[in-house]
Amino acid sequence: MAAVMLHSLSFIDRDEGETAAAEVYRQAERLVNSLGGWSGWRVNLTWHEFAPKLLGLEPLPDAQLCAAEQRPRFYVYDTGDYARPLLSCASGMEGSEVMLHRFLLRSRCRTRDPAEADFFYVPFYSFCFQNLHIKPGTETEELDKHNIAVVNSLEYFDVYRRRQHIFHFAHEFWDFPSWESYVARAKIFAVEANPLIDVVNYRHCVSCFDAWKDVVVPGHTDAWAMRKLREKGKPSTERRFRFCFHGAMRHDLYERTHAEGKPFNGSRAADTRRQIQAFAGESDASIGPHITPLLDYYGRVGDCMFCLVPKGVGYTNGRLFEAFFAGCIPVILSDAMLVPFQASGTLLSRAQGLFGGGYQSNSNDCGAVQLLGPCSQFGGIKSNCKGEAANLAGKARSAVLAGERLLTVAVLKASAATSNERQRKREGCIFARGQCLGAVLPSVHWIARD
Repeated sequence: MAAVMLHSLSFIDRDEGETAAAEVYRQAERLVNSLGGWSGWRVNLTWHEFAPKLLGLEPLPDAQLCAAEQRPRFYVYDTGDYARPLLSCASGMEGSEVMLHRFLLRSRCRTRDPAEADFFYVPFYSFCFQNLHIKPGTETEELDKHNIAVVNSLEYFDVYRRRQHIFHFAHEFWDFPSWESYVARAKIFAVEANPLIDVVNYRHCVSCFDAWKDVVVPGHTDAWAMRKLREKGKPSTERRFRFCFHGAMRHDLYERTHAEGKPFNGSRAADTRRQIQAFAGESDASIGPHITPLLDYYGRVGDCMFCLVPKGVGYTNGRLFEAFFAGCIPVILSDAMLVPFQASGTLLSRAQGLFGGGYQSNSNDCGAVQLLGPCSQFGGIKSNCKGEAANLAGKARSAVLAGERLLTVAVLKASAATSNERQRKREGCIFARGQCLGAVLPSVHWIARD
């Protein structure tokens, strides 16, 4: 009975509301606790560990984050059904829309007085709203209409305060095609900095994101997935594979999505994945299609020292964070990926605090250290990484497991723009801020979350 109640929470939330869902969770929890003396009966509440936090049954860990007098103050709009239901929308990459919204609603950083607000947050669970309410085939036009309706309803979105408003786009498609006509001066929290706006020609917008005011934020990773990835991660000395990639090798959008100009140069995801597939026969590589069931895939990620993160439909994808949680060092095969909090600015420094600390490097350069070279020379990473791979992977994994949250990123440039002469000079080097740090991976700077 308790298991049925817990698995029904999202439906109860959708049909009866959050208050009813919270009461059902309490009842299920009491029932589970009453079974303590019954041998052979087990209900795993960790499958639903996100529910009490989202439903307001557990406090948020922001007592210190928002205690200081200089803390930013957020006014959070009530957008009604555009920010509902709760539990059904809180999974997958787009779940970050829910997480940030619910954090701000219950945070001590929140103010109900617009005159005190530093920022105005506008919640819209667009991806979830699309799946629940919009007829397939009409998504682009309908989402545009709904976004415009939300903007037109904002009481304080005037000429003086529009720059203080925050809109959150949690998908590789920014689900507001005419955003530039309505919210261009507002601040954008985006999972994808080079979004697909042109859904006819499938061309990425390379000028939509403005690093002076906008912030790249992490896509959501489910709590269950984070825990399982940590559990499956092996000690670095026991990992069988030097580098891994398992996923789709062919997809229509991998061929069609593209962007022009440097550093994009018209490169397509399909080209990179074909080059990855060429390494499928390597004895120390695990390259292939999706692995099912999911726990077997997590086990493979935890058995790798380096995890390849190529472009998919968007430049950003969840593989980056899967690698982190499994203690596998991600190798970003994309010139255009902007990692979370890579830009700088006043809003960024405040946003970093809200997300539990920003990403910083020892060199005060928030960008990742880069392994330079076109993807056609991807094989060069093998000689660079082999000798010290276990050492660095061990540091990364032990830091994650220790709760220090130290993250290391190796970036392999995908651009063909680098001349052969420059490439020969840089071959075997790891560059940061234009200087070669040597041919061994321990030279890579740590990107740390304070």
